[in-house]
Amino acid sequence: MSFKLDNYISERPFSDEKDAYGHYMKVGKILFEGNSKFQKMLVINNSKFGNVLILDDFFQVSELDEHFYHEPLVQPAMFSHPNPKNVLIIGGGDGGALEEVLKHNTVEKAVMVELDEGVVEVSKKYLKSICKDAFHDKRTKLMITDGRKFVEQTKDKFDVVIVDLTDPFGPSKMLYTREFYAAISKALTKDGVVALHTESPLFTPKVFNTIIKTLESVFSHVNVHVGFVNTYGIIWSFGNASNTMNIRKISPQELEKRERERGVTGLKYYAPRLYPSIFEVTNQVKSILEEDAKISTDKDPLEVKK
Repeated sequence: MSFKLDNYISERPFSDEKDAYGHYMKVGKILFEGNSKFQKMLVINNSKFGNVLILDDFFQVSELDEHFYHEPLVQPAMFSHPNPKNVLIIGGGDGGALEEVLKHNTVEKAVMVELDEGVVEVSKKYLKSICKDAFHDKRTKLMITDGRKFVEQTKDKFDVVIVDLTDPFGPSKMLYTREFYAAISKALTKDGVVALHTESPLFTPKVFNTIIKTLESVFSHVNVHVGFVNTYGIIWSFGNASNTMNIRKISPQELEKRERERGVTGLKYYAPRLYPSIFEVTNQVKSILEEDAKISTDKDPLEVKK
């Protein structure tokens, strides 16, 4: 949770001891402050991080290091699919995930389903370096509606589904359940892949483990990779799941070939040659995943307390 102190914004990550740790940014300028229908929105400028989006008092994304979040969220799934034509993004109002998807010239349609139109409009204006022209790309279809209802009702099939949500509290918690993942599974093509963030193994290990275990209760192949996101000030994690494909087994040579053929350029974090190594986790993360964890369900959903 973040708070204002003179000309600083400070955030404390989810923890049982909320005062035990935090990080801050100095506010050069407040660019936007207001409320959408669903949440508080704040955009500040910081001399190091550039423009920073804060939702409901939590840092979401910054211009400096958005690639540390969006590329590992999106690119492993996109490159692992042999020919991703139809892509679905649930959430992702800042447009960063959409911009990463559209780097692949195989994509014919990118459907983005975002509940909060306010976040999209603020991002178009203040986070242009992140979303670029993604919202105006002819392949983009933006829908302002409930992501879960869309997935449950759609008749379309998608090669890749990117789930880019806020943390599991409030309405978002119902998009971390087994039932929702099962609906995504039905919406995937035969070799379809789903990608999502899976919280912090360091600060919320039980939450991280629950998300992975819930994915494993639905999908045959689940892989996780971990990295540091400067804006969050903590280790973060990302999951990939598929019913038919273990994406760890794709060779770097094949991935580099796909990068060339699809005309993907401008990547800062993800590199096909590093692909096998990103799924190697530390002993600490491995031990967390070896522990039992509950399965998040509609009747007993996972929820992180603010």
